[in-house]
Amino acid sequence: MVAKANQEIKRERNRAKRARIDKITNGYMINLAWGVLVIILLRFVENGYSGDMVLTMPALLKSMAAVFAVCSAALFVCGKMKVLDKASTFYGYAVFALVLALGSLWIGFFPQIRSFFGSINEAALMTDSRWWFSWGPIVVVAVYLVATLIWTAVKVTLIEKGKIK
Repeated sequence: MVAKANQEIKRERNRAKRARIDKITNGYMINLAWGVLVIILLRFVENGYSGDMVLTMPALLKSMAAVFAVCSAALFVCGKMKVLDKASTFYGYAVFALVLALGSLWIGFFPQIRSFFGSINEAALMTDSRWWFSWGPIVVVAVYLVATLIWTAVKVTLIEKGKIK
């Protein structure tokens, strides 16, 4: 009887451990999917950011940044007010919307940012604009994805070994 109860407790612990690991790995997969989408979009925007687009795109991206910033603020407020049981979902999407706003601002103010860096260091103006425009943010996204992969692997290993409950 006691052995059967102990087995049930052990099974429940294993289920809880597996649920935590699944939640962490699912979170990483969502990050990975969004990261790959951002990389693809940055490459797409870089290819479209020439000629007439240079004149219309900054205004569009600045207004998109404003929309994303308002969405981010609204999601943070919904998370604080606990509109749903899982406030962390709101916080995750709020951070994502904030990152989208910052990315839109980066591309929208790209000519001014490039001029600013050029005033500090003239060699920056000689650098290929594509690096500053899309490859730099792509490198940042790739480093973030690698760092979160390492964090996920360490966290899952610690949970499996029982060092984190």
